[in-house]
Amino acid sequence: MAEELKDFKELVKFVAALANGVGDSLEDGKFSITEILNLLPAVRMSKDALDGIENIPSSLLEADGDAVEDLRQWFIDEFDIPQDQVEAMVERAWNAAFYVLELIRGFLGK
Repeated sequence: MAEELKDFKELVKFVAALANGVGDSLEDGKFSITEILNLLPAVRMSKDALDGIENIPSSLLEADGDAVEDLRQWFIDEFDIPQDQVEAMVERAWNAAFYVLELIRGFLGK
């Protein structure tokens, strides 16, 4: 289960970095070609996030507290999120990653 959890955490991190990049790009209400740079962290994570995607079981939705705590700490280290919003952001990213996982599996026909 440890490898599947690692793969899922990589997917969650990718989804969070993508959402953060889009949010940063739309912050001023305009989108220009230079704002693609905001998406580079997600692009760099995409290979790691997608390489193990077929190994991720749907049962990971009930992952243990250690996995969630690792993600929580990563969010604190990676993003400028107010402390009182970290838990909600981790939960949103966790859930979004499952939706992305199911969407990708749908495109793969699995």
